Amino acid sequence: MESCDKLHGNLAAIHHSSQGGALTTALLKLDPIQQAIVSAAVDAIIISDAKGRILYFSPSAESLFGYSAEEATGANLNILMPETEAVRHDDYLREYQRTGKAAIIGKGRDVQGKRKDGIEFPLHLSVGETEIDGQSIFIGICHDLSDYRAALESQQQLSSLQEALFDAAVDGIICIDEQGQILAFNSGAEHLFGYRRDEVLGRNVKMLMPARQAYRHDGYIKSICAHNNQKLSALAGTLKPCVRTAALSLCT
Repeated sequence: MESCDKLHGNLAAIHHSSQGGALTTALLKLDPIQQAIVSAAVDAIIISDAKGRILYFSPSAESLFGYSAEEATGANLNILMPETEAVRHDDYLREYQRTGKAAIIGKGRDVQGKRKDGIEFPLHLSVGETEIDGQSIFIGICHDLSDYRAALESQQQLSSLQEALFDAAVDGIICIDEQGQILAFNSGAEHLFGYRRDEVLGRNVKMLMPARQAYRHDGYIKSICAHNNQKLSALAGTLKPCVRTAALSLCT
């Protein structure tokens, strides 16, 4: 229950300051289960007031941003933002208080955060609003997207490499689905068959076969699907009876 005690301590510190007031008094009324949920959440939870002043900084927020709760509590939220966002944040809060028009409250969006060491990183931010004794407080939940973005970038690089290898192959490579429709047609296949890629995509691969082979092809694919639990993968040489140098990859 150390995290729960820490929550009490942080809020009590604000309560005893000249700025805490009724907001913190109400926050202190969280029951032990609510405190445990907030403190144990994997995503960072930050509670702030209408002026952008941090009232609560969860243990996960400490890990994510590098500030201790003691350092963050009472500070402005803009310490957690890149400079370009920080300079506009107070203006945004004032405009929201004046007009009630929200850009992010009640929604979620991907933004950039800034750690204590100055390093910026991607995160998904969701913000909710409630009132305590007539005063607005905001609950922000921050989910670190660093690993996701790194994995996505790695996948994109791999996909680009695969596409380059696919298109650079000397042999013709054709990918079809289980209905025989052409999904991919590399440069080697264009050179081999004389069709441009845009002329064949979405059409049945039978167009590339002599009639004596084409009429049997649908049955051949069905047989393979049944044998391989409806999944076709890396099957080479389907076109060999009619074109010896073509390689066909069947993909679902």
